[in-house]
Amino acid sequence: MYGIVASAACEVFWRQLNGKHPDAEICLVNNAGGYVNGGLLETRPEDFEQQMRSIYFTAVYMTRGLVTAKSEAKVVNIISSSALAAHKNNSAYGAAKAAEMHFFQSLQQEFAPEQYQITNLYPSDIATHGPNPSAIDPKDLAGYIRTLAESQDTVYLRDVTMYPRTAA
Repeated sequence: MYGIVASAACEVFWRQLNGKHPDAEICLVNNAGGYVNGGLLETRPEDFEQQMRSIYFTAVYMTRGLVTAKSEAKVVNIISSSALAAHKNNSAYGAAKAAEMHFFQSLQQEFAPEQYQITNLYPSDIATHGPNPSAIDPKDLAGYIRTLAESQDTVYLRDVTMYPRTAA
């Protein structure tokens, strides 16, 4: 039932937004979700489900709603380097991020860039809990996303792995 309700809510959101701003250029930034850390036996079964709902399905439903309402848009997905390589005690989060990566790489093949420019970002650590010289500053990430959203170039980036300039 969750999926049907969530998907319908996303479609309503995009129809209403498109109704109010039919000529607006749209850039959807998929960055929802939380983080569950732990090994298989430390992670509760419901945590695996929650990771898929909050990360993967939220991105699927928001993107599907967008595509039903707009014939063209930019989509920027903040996935994670966890989607690219498995890490110990990261199976729930990493699996949800890998599913998200697969979904959007499939959409990159399903839609022409003239319709939907889909950019997947794979940042390593992001300093979400305060300054950290060995992590990406969230302000820098936001600035980069804004640059992607506003770009009128004849090229676009599809898959970008991101690292902080200073590594630990």
